[in-house]
Amino acid sequence: MTRGENQAQDLVGLIYEAALEPERWTEVLEAMLQRFRAKSGFLWVTDQSDASCSLFSQLNIDPDPLQDYLSHFHQFDPGTSVLVAGGGGSTVATNLIVPDSEFRRTAYYEDCLRRTEIFYCLAGNVAQGGTRSALVAVHRAPGSEGFLNSDLADISALLPHFKRAAQISRQFAAARLMQSAVAEALDMVPHAVMLLDSRGRIVQMNRSAQALIDSRDGLADSPEGPVAHHPSDNRRLRRAIGQAISTARGLGAEPGDQFIVQRPSCKDGYQVLVTPLKTDRLELVPNPAAVCAAVLVADTTARPGASLAD
Repeated sequence: MTRGENQAQDLVGLIYEAALEPERWTEVLEAMLQRFRAKSGFLWVTDQSDASCSLFSQLNIDPDPLQDYLSHFHQFDPGTSVLVAGGGGSTVATNLIVPDSEFRRTAYYEDCLRRTEIFYCLAGNVAQGGTRSALVAVHRAPGSEGFLNSDLADISALLPHFKRAAQISRQFAAARLMQSAVAEALDMVPHAVMLLDSRGRIVQMNRSAQALIDSRDGLADSPEGPVAHHPSDNRRLRRAIGQAISTARGLGAEPGDQFIVQRPSCKDGYQVLVTPLKTDRLELVPNPAAVCAAVLVADTTARPGASLAD
């Protein structure tokens, strides 16, 4: 494995660690800067309905111009416009859409970026729902090299992991408040949760997951781990679990999967999310290092309105 591939694998693992430890998003940005030879970066959310913009995490950006960007100038950022129009999974390198000489003459650069060490921007749309978009970007300073198409490909490969991490973070938000009591913490998660070891076996589950297994209506536990009743669903489930475990162990790059599992009762199918999970430094389970993946299940029949939607 090359140095670049090792960097990419380490970065993916760090993204999943930050999903459960939000204070580590700064470390993710540090790794992003190293990966893309960039000077600064940030994670932010923009809402087209009211032209608002809010910061999630940033690194190496001066506070005053950053605040000006968030409150006003983001509306004139050519990269953000491309990402919002492109939707979730889209990417942009501003130097590939606006020539340097033309960019220097824009009011956006003159009034906002000139005060910073930002000239080139590489960014991606992590996820988009309605009018809101979650975005990630890294920047290079004036006088440095612009970003290449290969950089676009590299950040594109990371976006599914950012998206999955955001889903994990949202689902485990309540559990993080109760880390001192494992079972009680997992029971705070609003859906069924099964934590899996490196062989795909369940090492911990919450009450909702146990009730779901006991109902024998589409999902079951086995010596190999969670299994689905319908053969095609089971193949997809086991494949997703294997991919998620490989990613968590630094041996793959797949973000897991999200799909519907059919139920013998003919009730609405379960919404299933399979994701890599890194819990080495989080006391959420008795042996956090053993956990490599999680399966989250939403039962919209038992809990109307329940959803694992992005």
